[in-house]
Order: sequence, then structure tokens, then C-alpha cells
Amino acid sequence: MKKEYGGLGLPCLRDLNISLMASWLKRYKIDKDKLWKDLIDYKYNTTNPNIFVTNTVGASSFFKGFIWAAQAAKMGYRWKIGNGQKARLWEDNWLGSSSLAIQFWPIYRILNEKGKSVADLWDGVKLKCTFRRNFSSEMYQNWLDIVELVSTIRFTDEEDDMIWHFSSNGVYSSQSLYKVINFRGIKNVHVSAVLGAEDPAPCAFLSLVSD
Repeated sequence: MKKEYGGLGLPCLRDLNISLMASWLKRYKIDKDKLWKDLIDYKYNTTNPNIFVTNTVGASSFFKGFIWAAQAAKMGYRWKIGNGQKARLWEDNWLGSSSLAIQFWPIYRILNEKGKSVADLWDGVKLKCTFRRNFSSEMYQNWLDIVELVSTIRFTDEEDDMIWHFSSNGVYSSQSLYKVINFRGIKNVHVSAVLGAEDPAPCAFLSLVSD
């Protein structure tokens, strides 16, 4: 754990490895015209609709590790809607702090069109979704809220873009992800006093455990 979170500041190699592997997402995002990206898109169909839902069956060890790290980094990305062809309407976060699927779980459970992009389900006028059963009155009100949220989308000619919201400039860094996944809920209680002791008794470290 990091010292400010009550640890000794020793790096966790597993968390560090995830953070470094996830930096390939940044390269994948900015290397739009590079051959290696075109090859990955062609071989693994990563644009159907985006990299986070790529099937890794039969993939190389490197690519499996890349996608494994990408799943950890996914929580830090928010989509900026352009043409709506990459971001999934329900499963990806393009508004607020979570996806529509999380915010409106009872409705998502009975949705038929799961995994579809924004452009697939929203044409600028109508939200094209069907469901396995009828709504209750409460669910219908939630549906009206969803329609209102989706109606704020304004399509452009640009591709949907991923914005990293754990850094002020919106660009991914390994340090920012490591800081997030390395935090385990430990509270910073008398940390400086414990770490500054010349010969701290074993029981002193009990104060680092969160309540």
C-alpha cells in the first residue's frame, strides 16, 4: 500500500503490471494510423463495437494480457460521443459516473438489445429499444428519464473518444491507475507516527486496519 493510505510504500508488482499493461490502451487510442493497430483491429475485430468487448478466444498471450488489463482500466474511461458507433448505449459510461445499465438496472435486465452502440439504438429522434415484458409504473418513469438523458446526445462526424477521468488532462497514466487499484479502503490513521517510529511494536500496526 502507498504510505498515504497507511502502507509502507512498497510497490505491488501485480497492480503495477496491470497499470503498465493498460498503457497499451493509450497507445491503441493515439496510434490511429499505425500498422500494429490496424492488424489488431483486423485480427480480433476490436471495432465491434469497441476494444473492451473483444473476444480473446484463440488470441495471443500478449493480447489476452492486454485485454485483461483493459478491463481494469475500463472503470477510468468515460466516452465522449462523436458518431456513436463505438460507445455502447447501455453498458459504457458516457454520462455521469456510471453506465445506464448500472443506473437503471431493472430496465436493463429485461432489455433485448444489449451490447449495441449508441448509433444502433438512437437515431437522434427515437430510442429503438424493446423489452421482454411490460413496465411497471415506476419503471415507465425511469424509461422517460432514460429517453431524456439520451436526447441530450448530439452526433458529430468524429469517432467516439475515450477520456481518462482519473487525471486532470484526460490522458491515461500508469501512476493514476495504480493509485486507484492499489487503494484497499485503508484509512490514514496515525500513519506518520507509526512509520516514523524507530522500533515500532507489532501491535502499533493494528491502528492501520480500517474499521
